[in-house]
Amino acid sequence: MLPNVTNRSSGYLLSFPSYIGNVTDYGEIVVKDQVHTVSADYLSISSASNLPLISTQNASVGYSYVEELIGGQGQAGKNINEFSSATDIYFDQFPFAPAISREWKRGLPISNSILKYNAATTSFETVEDKKSWYQDHSGSSYPGLKVGQRIFGQIGIIGGLDIYEVADFLTVTGWSPLDSDTTYKFGSVNHLAQKQVNTYQYSTDNLLIKNMTTKNSEELTKVISFNYPNDMVANNQDPNGIYQAMIAANVISPVVEQKQTLNNKTALQRNNFIQPYPQMFTAGTVEVRNVVSGLDEVRLKYERYGINGNVLSAKQENGATVNYIYSYKNQYPIAEIKNADYAIIESILGGATAVNNFAASSPTDVAVNTLINTLRSSPLLKDAQITSYTYKPLIGVTSSTDAKGMTTYYEYDAFQRLKTIKDQNGNILKQTDYHYKN
Repeated sequence: MLPNVTNRSSGYLLSFPSYIGNVTDYGEIVVKDQVHTVSADYLSISSASNLPLISTQNASVGYSYVEELIGGQGQAGKNINEFSSATDIYFDQFPFAPAISREWKRGLPISNSILKYNAATTSFETVEDKKSWYQDHSGSSYPGLKVGQRIFGQIGIIGGLDIYEVADFLTVTGWSPLDSDTTYKFGSVNHLAQKQVNTYQYSTDNLLIKNMTTKNSEELTKVISFNYPNDMVANNQDPNGIYQAMIAANVISPVVEQKQTLNNKTALQRNNFIQPYPQMFTAGTVEVRNVVSGLDEVRLKYERYGINGNVLSAKQENGATVNYIYSYKNQYPIAEIKNADYAIIESILGGATAVNNFAASSPTDVAVNTLINTLRSSPLLKDAQITSYTYKPLIGVTSSTDAKGMTTYYEYDAFQRLKTIKDQNGNILKQTDYHYKN
C-alpha cells in the first residue's frame, strides 16, 4: 500500500502489451506525366505484443513501497521497505525497435524501517531505520537496427512503395552498485542511540567490492578490504599458480583475503585455495593473523572434498578431524564422524566406489541406518563419535541419532511444515499447531 493512501497499491506496470499499431505507407504514382506522393494508412494487428514487456527484477509488477505487518494487524511490529524505480525508453512506432533498458536501476532497496507497536499509545515507534544510496554507471552503448516489413509492397494495392521500414536503437549496459548506507538505531521514542555509516569502493578490474569503510556514533572508523584472485596475482602472492588458474577459468569473485583495520590494528583472514578436481576451486586452509605475534596461523584445514564439492573431511586447529558421509543424490550429510580417519571409514564401507554409489542413491531410512550401524559396530571406530541423519528430500530431517545412540524423530504436516518432534520412545517433545486467521 502507498503511505497515507487508503486502498491503493504501490505496484506499477512499466509497460502494457500492444497488439495494434498504426502504419503509414508512402509511395509515388505518375498521373498524366506528373509524379504524385501518396500514402496509405492501416492498422497492423499482431499475435505478439509490439512493445516489450518490461520487468522489475524479473517480475512483471514492481513495488516502490511495501509494508509488512507482523502478527495480524502489526501487534508484533512492522517493516516498511521502499525500492527504486526507473522507466525504460521504448518506441511505439513501426517497426517497434527494442526498448532502451534501465533494469539495473529498478528494485533496489533504498529504505528499510523496523517499527515496534506501542500498545499504550496504540502507535508504531521506529526501532531501526536504514537508508541506502547507489552509484549510477551507464556503461557502453551498442547501436542496432530493427527492420520491419510492410504489409503493402511492390505487389500491394499501391505500387512503388518501399517494402521495409528501418529504425535504429541502442542497447545500453549499466550497473548501480551500493555507494553508501546509513543505519539509525533508536532507544526511546525519537532518541537516537546509535548511528553507523558504511561507504563502499569497487575494483575497476572486476567491479567487486574492494573496500568497505564503517564509521559509528563514536566516530570510530573501521576499514574492511577484500582481495580476490586477480589481486593475489598482482601482489605476487600466487606461488603455485592457483589464482592465475582461477582467473583463466573466470572464477574471479571468491574472496581470498579479508583485512579489517581498527585503531591501527589489522586482523586478517585468508582462504588458501586449492583445485581438488578439474574446474573446482575451493578453500584448502583458512588462516587467521595472530594480532599479538603478527603471524598467520592455520585455523581450519579442509582435508578432503567430494567430486561435487561436498566437504568430506575437515579439521580445526588443535581439534579432532570431522568427516562426513552423504547420500540422497549427494544433497544431504547422513553421518558426521569425529575423531576418525576418512580412509578407514571408506574401507569399512567397502571402498570409495561403494561410498560414492550410496551417496548418489535415494536410500530408504532402513538403508541409511544399516550403513550407519556398520560404522557404529566397527572396532576400528571405537573411539569415534558418530551422529547420523535421515531425510525426506526437499522437506527436512526425519530423524537424528546422536553419538550415544539416542534418536529424535521429526514429523511434518501435509503442507510440509514441522509438526511434531518425538524422542526415541515416541514421547512428544514439541508439537506445533498451525491456525489460519479467522
